[in-house]
Amino acid sequence: SLITMDGDQKKTRQHIHHFHFQQEKNKQKERFRWHSLFKNGQTAILLLTGIFQIKLGLLIVCIAILGIVGPLWLATLLSMSGSISFMIGGFFIYYAITLQGSFETLIGQAIQNVINSQN
Repeated sequence: SLITMDGDQKKTRQHIHHFHFQQEKNKQKERFRWHSLFKNGQTAILLLTGIFQIKLGLLIVCIAILGIVGPLWLATLLSMSGSISFMIGGFFIYYAITLQGSFETLIGQAIQNVINSQN
């Protein structure tokens, strides 16, 4: 009974080590993905613009909700424009991420075509 418990502990340690190794590998992939997003000039500009518009939209909506702007109609217009700015910023970020992903699939397809043509 002691041998099986010791063997189970070794297996458990191996599984834990494998799990930590996979987590580190995933973190490195995630860092590489963010680095590759900012490496391309077009996606970097889209990401920065999207982040700026989201922050601006939230600021405008907060100003309107807090009642810093006097007339109600003006606060309503500000709230609507802030919401639109927030949505456009989110679209820019989405577009930048999908644009980068489509480039990777294009490279993958090219590599696949080369491999198929060699066979």
